Amino acid sequence: MKKITRDILIVALIFLLGFLTAYYIYALQEWNFPAVTVTGDTIKVTPLFDKNYASVLISEINNADKEIDIAMFEFKFYENEKNKVRQVLDALINASARNVSVKILLDASDWSKEVTNENKATISYLQENGVNAKLDNPKRTLHAKLIIIDDKVFVGSHNLVFHALERNSEISAMIENSDVLQQYKSYFEWLWKG
Repeated sequence: MKKITRDILIVALIFLLGFLTAYYIYALQEWNFPAVTVTGDTIKVTPLFDKNYASVLISEINNADKEIDIAMFEFKFYENEKNKVRQVLDALINASARNVSVKILLDASDWSKEVTNENKATISYLQENGVNAKLDNPKRTLHAKLIIIDDKVFVGSHNLVFHALERNSEISAMIENSDVLQQYKSYFEWLWKG
């Protein structure tokens, strides 16, 4: 138990330091951060700044072997196939077509009909293409930005919308640790059963 607590503390500290560093540098000038991997004793964390998130995410989806679980506040459908969000959507459809288990849970907001309608359009597109996707219970806001791909966990500030993937200052991390993975998988399953 102490080992798990220590590992979670390491992840939290790395995440906080990355956020503060990004804020400080971004306050001075616009910067495109490369994806850098930070490794501890039993944990591997890759901070993902701004646009780097999308390229790493798409690569991991394209390399998924077993499962992809997503719990996301906002995931917007775009007609433009060159858009990074549309590339994520199409990568998820391709993963499902190659028998990767894909489950996507999006927010059904009782306070923002716009977000709910955007999420419904995305779910329709995914379902039409054979992906298991649904809205959560509208009585509770799903504000998570959680993606689990096989043994990797993506958490952070990125929603799956154009501005988050291509314009905003955003920070997320890809975490590889079996204990952390189990915590997030349990949380996802709890949300999914909602």
